[in-house]
Amino acid sequence: MQIVYDRGMRSRGLVVAFAACGRIGLGTTVGSTGGSDGGDGGATGDGGTGACAASYVAHGALPDRYRTLMDISFAAAGSACAADGTSLLVIDTAPKQSQFLSDNAQLRPDMWAGVERGAAGWIDVHGNAATFLPWAAGEPSTTAVGALVVMRTFSPQQGMFFAQATDCSSCSGINAYCDCVP
Repeated sequence: MQIVYDRGMRSRGLVVAFAACGRIGLGTTVGSTGGSDGGDGGATGDGGTGACAASYVAHGALPDRYRTLMDISFAAAGSACAADGTSLLVIDTAPKQSQFLSDNAQLRPDMWAGVERGAAGWIDVHGNAATFLPWAAGEPSTTAVGALVVMRTFSPQQGMFFAQATDCSSCSGINAYCDCVP
């Protein structure tokens, strides 16, 4: 199974080991998207022209706009973002880490960091080498290709990254954000 998602809709396949868990697959309708209007979050499909759907909102002083995806697998989050013409948020700087920790203080779930283990090391959802990796003590607990990274959003270990071996139902309760570049 391949899932394609990228800010510019550049094709890059990601093989995810979640099929055995029977959790979610391509073409599956994503549940709660965090939109306050009860809609599907809307599509941008703007190809980088500067328009973000109304369901994408600012987070602090960060320049992009974001849409919340609640309790979602990494694969389904990537698919939902791609359907909007956006990409999964990558926590790749300390300011983003701080902003999303603040925004998620009341939600308390972990959130996908937009990072996975590739053959040559940790990469973000755009295929770039991941350089911002504030691992918790003892992490990464796995370096298997396809391992995914979540950021802890509550204490203890708030803001620390944890490696997840798969994208299956044992990873439930993880939120994600789609990232629209205006």
